[in-house]
Amino acid sequence: MKCPYCLKEVPENAVKCAYCGEWLIPEAKYIFQFTPRSATRIILLWILSCGFYLFYWFYWNWKWINFYKKTNLNALFRTLGLLIPILNICLMAGQLGRIRKFAKDAGIEPTFTVGWTVLGIIVFSNLCYLFLPIHPAISGVCAFLALYPLLDVQSTLNMLWEKNKRFGKEMFQSPITMGEILSIIIGIFSVIIVVSIAGSIK
Repeated sequence: MKCPYCLKEVPENAVKCAYCGEWLIPEAKYIFQFTPRSATRIILLWILSCGFYLFYWFYWNWKWINFYKKTNLNALFRTLGLLIPILNICLMAGQLGRIRKFAKDAGIEPTFTVGWTVLGIIVFSNLCYLFLPIHPAISGVCAFLALYPLLDVQSTLNMLWEKNKRFGKEMFQSPITMGEILSIIIGIFSVIIVVSIAGSIK
């Protein structure tokens, strides 16, 4: 068959054109983006972004929920809402609750509970930034404790994504995205600003 974009000949079962890079099955673009993410990858991105990967992680999951359930939730606004006290708790609980339900509907036992996960993220994330200017070591411990609950959620997501793989392709680790790179840049600059302000106050 011919690619409708560049008119080059491609295999009948092709999902993406090898010549122009366009997706021949529009749905496939999103299916291949939502792939399992290892604990090592998440920990590395969390460290490099100084914890700001949390926001991208929730943003990416809102986009996946839109694709998975054909909804039209505003992923960006819901992610920005994480900066607002009380609202952030509701938004986190809402997303995690959906993920638990999707997993159970697919016959997968979730590896996390919504309440304890939200509590762990909120408490330890705030402690992390509270101790950052005065005691970086304690701040680092708090950062890891804030990350730990996400690893359980990601484990459930990975099982769900594996169960819903399509096109006969094995699920793979997608390359680092622009959003992940942006979270690293923002995280580094935020820490520099916080440390600079704390130093000027002293």
